[in-house]
Amino acid sequence: MVVLPAIRIPQFPASALARKPESFIPTFRTVTKRTPSYPELYMLQIIIMLAAGALGFVLARNFVRRRLRFVDAVHSPMAPFVAGTVAAVVAWPAVLLPLITLPTALVFGIGTGFGTASGSRALRHHAGDQRRLAP
Repeated sequence: MVVLPAIRIPQFPASALARKPESFIPTFRTVTKRTPSYPELYMLQIIIMLAAGALGFVLARNFVRRRLRFVDAVHSPMAPFVAGTVAAVVAWPAVLLPLITLPTALVFGIGTGFGTASGSRALRHHAGDQRRLAP
């Protein structure tokens, strides 16, 4: 009869089995760990936000000067607030895009409001320069 030697199974606590072995010493872990800060993306978001504000301003000013020149309601003190609010609400779904944030939509609305006010003011100041449409 052949006698096999007894196999001894080491007894480990449950917490030792749950822990995974470290591949690095913890002091070196902070050096090799990548932090999720991307200053380039923040700068790109700021540039997009400023461009959205400028675009809202220019589009609203030109629209008021060309299309709404005969509409008296555009000279109301509430017109820039209404135009800015509507523009911000319309631009709000664009927040789902990766680089467009909620402040970008708000700056677009603010730019649209300022553009509406500027176009209205330009129409009032140049009211004396009426061009004749017919001879």
